[in-house]
Amino acid sequence: MPVGSVFELYSSVLGWVLYDAIWGMFMNTGIFLIPFIAAVIGILLEVRNSPFEIDSEGLVRLVETRVYVMLFVLFFAVGPMINVYPEETKYTAYRCGIDNAGNLGRYSMQHELGDSGSAHDNAEGNFLAMLDGNIPEAPIWWYLTTKLNHAIAQALRQELPCHTDLRKMSSGMAH
Repeated sequence: MPVGSVFELYSSVLGWVLYDAIWGMFMNTGIFLIPFIAAVIGILLEVRNSPFEIDSEGLVRLVETRVYVMLFVLFFAVGPMINVYPEETKYTAYRCGIDNAGNLGRYSMQHELGDSGSAHDNAEGNFLAMLDGNIPEAPIWWYLTTKLNHAIAQALRQELPCHTDLRKMSSGMAH
């Protein structure tokens, strides 16, 4: 899973671990069923207060449609399904610098969990021990949204100019 900063290397994995714990609580206690129960009760109240006569077949279709939509949202956007492997969480740093020939250029460095070159790496062993071998999971919708967000952000970072001469920058953008 790509991330946007060194801090996000660790916080995103930790966030998905916590999400999995909360989702497990909801599943084990049955709290996730509350919206389904509320939807069925809401439909029954709507039908009861409706000026139109709705037969049992129509009522079943209403409940069935609402429950199918809610199940789709549950599986696609709420339920964790895609593994987020900590060792595959990567951060690519794009920097401007001067090469050996003295030219200003752009370069990139890819950092991984435990090899980010930051103080967070000192605690990487403790961080992985805290995970206790658990692989966090993310919902499909949020995983795809995160990847798309990262792709757009990285594309925009690549478009930032390396030089600070405003005249060159403005003429370059105009053409």
